[in-house]
Amino acid sequence: MSKKRSRGALNERQQAGFDRRMSNLQEKMSSTDVSIATDADAAALSDDLDSDGRNVEDHEEPSEADVSARRMRSLQGITMKLLFSESDVTLQDTSLKKHTQKLQLIDKEVRAMKLVFNTLKPYIPCENAPKCHRLNIILFGNEVLRVAGYDKFTMEACPSVSAGTTYSLSLDAPSVHELLGKHINVKEKGIGSAAQARHQKNDVFACLFNMDKVEQICSKNGIQFIHHIDIHGSGDVSLRGTTMKPRQKSVYEERKLRGMGKTAPGSVPVQESIDELDLCIKNLEKERDVQSKPARIATASLSDLGKNMKDKLTRGYGDERFKQERHDDVKAERILKEQKREAIKAKHDILDKLAEKRKMKYLHQKEQSDKSAAKKPAKAMDKQPPPPPTVLTPTTRTEEDPCETEIGTVDLEHTVVSGTDYGIVSFATTVTHSAQQLSTTMKGEFVKLPKATTTTAKDLHWRTGTFHFMKKLQKRKKAARISDSEALLAKNARTFCTTHDDLLARYAKTQEASAAVQAFYAAPWIGRARRFLDWHTPLVREGMVIQEQRRHKPNQLIRATGNCGSGVGSRIGGHMRVGGKWHRRVAQRHGVSLIVNEHRTSMTCPFCGSCIMHPKKKGGRLNLGTSACINGSCPSVKISMNTFGRDSLAATCIALRGFGQLVGHPTL
Repeated sequence: MSKKRSRGALNERQQAGFDRRMSNLQEKMSSTDVSIATDADAAALSDDLDSDGRNVEDHEEPSEADVSARRMRSLQGITMKLLFSESDVTLQDTSLKKHTQKLQLIDKEVRAMKLVFNTLKPYIPCENAPKCHRLNIILFGNEVLRVAGYDKFTMEACPSVSAGTTYSLSLDAPSVHELLGKHINVKEKGIGSAAQARHQKNDVFACLFNMDKVEQICSKNGIQFIHHIDIHGSGDVSLRGTTMKPRQKSVYEERKLRGMGKTAPGSVPVQESIDELDLCIKNLEKERDVQSKPARIATASLSDLGKNMKDKLTRGYGDERFKQERHDDVKAERILKEQKREAIKAKHDILDKLAEKRKMKYLHQKEQSDKSAAKKPAKAMDKQPPPPPTVLTPTTRTEEDPCETEIGTVDLEHTVVSGTDYGIVSFATTVTHSAQQLSTTMKGEFVKLPKATTTTAKDLHWRTGTFHFMKKLQKRKKAARISDSEALLAKNARTFCTTHDDLLARYAKTQEASAAVQAFYAAPWIGRARRFLDWHTPLVREGMVIQEQRRHKPNQLIRATGNCGSGVGSRIGGHMRVGGKWHRRVAQRHGVSLIVNEHRTSMTCPFCGSCIMHPKKKGGRLNLGTSACINGSCPSVKISMNTFGRDSLAATCIALRGFGQLVGHPTL
């Protein structure tokens, strides 16, 4: 306070409190006939007054309108002491007076302290009570947090375990410390509790496992270990981790520029001066601003037309003029869309020119700066040897590195190119074309698309035997009434209990059912079936790729695969899931596999390169499984064969891009 007073930083409330403190101190010093110290400010800091300058030991009745923060902290500390020291469930007046001898409580404070004590005391465990009694205060705290709107801060009373994972053991750092802490001597590394184990996960696992071997296995599979291990009933161990994807440099755009006759930045010296480039950049910026206006106007007009059409559909067109009005609105919508497309294309062309000019200006400035730096005398720091060049390590992940592939001499007369598109519902859709068909398509002529080959997750499950295993499993579960036990476990999940008695009741109900489920899933025949599937699935996958290659002999098959999809199946009800990128890896071992850019392949016509549209059904909804080209100059439109399957169209465009990569003429 003395420092603040010397600096003049006290406000009115602090100044009034300071004066009261000083006056009270002077009265006490005068009553004891002791002279006041010269440093009165320092003496005032060690008295027994609150922030308002009042003595705590005085028995004056405090004001109900203004309670100091110091008094609030005193009441809070006394209430906490009563909660942990008193054994009665209700707060007695004698106990309250015993702990508040120096404070004169008012009725409002007494009522508040009793209300807090009587509410929280049933949930406070005793000192020697078992750990399970702490569940009451956890449940009460969770309810308070939910009422206050902080659901994410609630604590779980017990771990949530599904019926399918009851036969596996999941280990993380806290569980290893609680289960095996006494046997592996984790205290030698300074880990004495589960909370410390969460912060020192690597040290906990190092006491039980060889972390060098674990990190080696994880790095070999391209994952980073997150200190979580699952031990299954069949003896298998799963290491959990996050995928590590190294940053790859995409060279598709650079190859595309080389194929179109353009040069990459820095390959050819700049011929224009900086002043000429500045003038050209200013002109292009003006053209960009001018060209942006038609695109905005077309977008606004298209939005207004869409609203009008929606209103007309709501009210209903006239009976006599229905067809004509509908036809005029659709025609106007197509015209506006074409205008918007042309305006955006013109704007993008200007932006490309602008970016090219800016790169040329940068290269010109860099060349001049290098020349000026070469003319300057070398300093002592410049005479030091340069650092060694960076060593580039080639990656082994083909799906993440779509670089040019050296495949030697290709006989186009005896070559077929297949395009594969990974879908959501279907695992893979493949369309195979001959080199002659793709050459004709690149020229802009119409060629009838071959029939597509579709592979679904159900096909894989049938060939590998997973379908038969699941059917047999469901049959035996029904015979042994395991389904009823699983339903009982799900209905009496201990995660949703609200009281201690409810938790014990649910545990008693699910004890027998849990043992039955564990015994069923740990049966030897399930382990044998899973080991057979693990051995048989890779063989079936290899056979599918080899059979596809044998189908086109004696011609050479070159597979073109998109770089976006991974064939992870679908969450849509009624469709099975199948994950992984095994199809690409197996295909590259049994032939030539090209990774091409999959961008807009399902939205582009392979014959004219224009954007396609999805037709509408009778109810007005879009048919997303069908694609139609509406370009009047397209050869498919002229002969009225402009409707294709969406996946077949995407696979054809992927094959066309792969063929363009082979012949050195990128297309689409």
